[in-house]
Amino acid sequence: MKSDVIIIENKKRNIDIIKNLIYEELGRKNTSVHLGLNVEKILYIVKNNYIDLIILNLDSNLEDIFKILDKINYLINKREFNIPIIVYSNSFNKDTVEKLFELGAIDYFIDPLSSDEKLSVLSFKIKNALKNYKYNKYQLKINNENKKQLKLGTILQKSLMFKYKELQNIKITGRYIPSTALGGDCYDSIETNGKTWFMIADVMGHGASAAMVSFMVKALFNQLATMYKTPKKLLEEINTTYYKMFENKSDIIFSIFIGTIYKNKLTYSSAGHPYPIFYDNETNNTEFLSNNNILIGITPNSNFSQKTRIINKGDIVFLYTDGLYEQIPDMRDINLINMYIQNNKDILITNQELFMDNIIKQFNDTEQFEDDVAILAVKKK
Repeated sequence: MKSDVIIIENKKRNIDIIKNLIYEELGRKNTSVHLGLNVEKILYIVKNNYIDLIILNLDSNLEDIFKILDKINYLINKREFNIPIIVYSNSFNKDTVEKLFELGAIDYFIDPLSSDEKLSVLSFKIKNALKNYKYNKYQLKINNENKKQLKLGTILQKSLMFKYKELQNIKITGRYIPSTALGGDCYDSIETNGKTWFMIADVMGHGASAAMVSFMVKALFNQLATMYKTPKKLLEEINTTYYKMFENKSDIIFSIFIGTIYKNKLTYSSAGHPYPIFYDNETNNTEFLSNNNILIGITPNSNFSQKTRIINKGDIVFLYTDGLYEQIPDMRDINLINMYIQNNKDILITNQELFMDNIIKQFNDTEQFEDDVAILAVKKK
């Protein structure tokens, strides 16, 4: 790989010394050494090459060296990494040195030195500067690759979170907002054996590990829902399977709520998840679907309870993760969600999509969520 170095120096003897050190370190064939004789040339070189190192004599006859460094910084900041700059001078001034380091200098030494001293000092400083620079470039490459992978993962995750699903007797509306590129909240719904199954889960943590667990939760839900008849049994099997997969080596636990609708019967079970809110279309009232069980992944053989109730045409189950009500300190209370639903029933009944968008805005006063948010509205037709 070709390397480019700029030398800003007036004295030929110093230029020759620095050139030879650069060639020894990087190789003559793969290295271009540019002489910064004036401002225009220096900026042209920086703009049109990926510079690996700048060696600068502060006593060069260039006007306003600080402005030059400032312009160099402007150019290189567009490329996301800084060029190492080694500076030397015949004298020392504390304010000058501090300003130089603010503008990107990584090393400074006082000249004049004897030829042997200069060779030794410059050789060490050049090797150290290039070593750190190569490491930073490598880290940048890794970070950029990680960003690409995260972006791909985000696209995949969002594609798995439907916004709308129309089933035979059920209409489901969902919204998912990760706090980072990847998050741990998820929801899903399937129909099997005449039943409509739905779930919402909140995996502890953020990022790739939480997202991977959420993928696994969705997969387990879809697979096991075809094998088990009740939410209680399904939760117990998910817990046992998840615990055995990691052999108690994972510290990632999660809450999950699972419900089924069969004809006019709603059956549900929860593993530590915030209580969903049930809207009763006949009475025009709301109530919490309370059910207390342990989180998934804590013990291998947890027993879960479940509850049932009647669900009629027009009734709605509203589910959410705790990220919805933990965004604003004064609103960290699920009763406020219930109150919001009571005050906005007409929108919830007639336009679930609009209701979803409105409640997210109501409970978040910033553009970025501190925690993942998933919400789901399940309406009986």
